[in-house]
Amino acid sequence: METSLQKKFDRLQHDKVRLLAGLKACTAPQLEQSPGPNQWSIVEVIQHINRSEYLSFRYIERQLDDPSKAKKTGLPNAFRSRALNTVLWSPFKWKAPGLVSKFEEEYTYDEMVALWNLTRTNLEKTLNAIPNELLKHTLFKHPYAGHLNVYQMLNFMHYHLQHHVKQINRIKKTVM
Repeated sequence: METSLQKKFDRLQHDKVRLLAGLKACTAPQLEQSPGPNQWSIVEVIQHINRSEYLSFRYIERQLDDPSKAKKTGLPNAFRSRALNTVLWSPFKWKAPGLVSKFEEEYTYDEMVALWNLTRTNLEKTLNAIPNELLKHTLFKHPYAGHLNVYQMLNFMHYHLQHHVKQINRIKKTVM
């Protein structure tokens, strides 16, 4: 993996380790308890993060099947990427896209962490498979921000995770 891409992936891994370490004191019922009607539990928040990351690497895999469709990113992509990350960093709540907010299955915390670990392993394999000449091409598509490159995708994943760390900390205060 290219060095700056590896650094972004390592930062994402570090974010995940810190989040999970902060949940060690929680009991299974606390992790699975919704703080209120129509609100996600901590496990559901992790399920949402995992689903977002899973769909992201799967999209890249499909793009790599025919990379001729990927275009080089430029200023408009950078602007949309920055806007997306600013929104995620803000204190405002935003409705998650339907694909990553509807859960057909229920998981325990341990099952969800195992799935997230598998997703991260597959994400890393996918990133390693990207030829260097395609790293700044539109291999990723965000539902709101549109086409981005993999550096911008990993920045999005970082800010997305940080956004949900704040949400998880609010949930912890309610259920503990």
